[in-house]
Amino acid sequence: MRGIRRGLAIAAATASLTVLAAGVFAGTASAHTPTEDSFLQRLVALGEDPTVAAPSVADSSIGLGYAICQELADGNSGAEVVVHLERNGKDMHSSAIWVVAAQSVLCPQYEDQ
Repeated sequence: MRGIRRGLAIAAATASLTVLAAGVFAGTASAHTPTEDSFLQRLVALGEDPTVAAPSVADSSIGLGYAICQELADGNSGAEVVVHLERNGKDMHSSAIWVVAAQSVLCPQYEDQ
């Protein structure tokens, strides 16, 4: 759960800089793996706010995705991770999107968890 809290804190801190940094990062090449880019695309396709994939917050979004995978690796069910995300400020719908996206793209070995 500590990983999720840290990921949420990072995401919240960087989200406030999205508008300010958008001009700076526009046109910058992605340093993410194809899998990480697919994760960001999956989040948006499932209905998450497109700003999660903005260059200024993409690293934090990916970090939260990997924190979700770690929670699953630690034996938590997808439902338990959703609850952890809710306790850290995400609504249930958004929490479910993040868990499903992480399970299906970043850590498919936990997709049935």
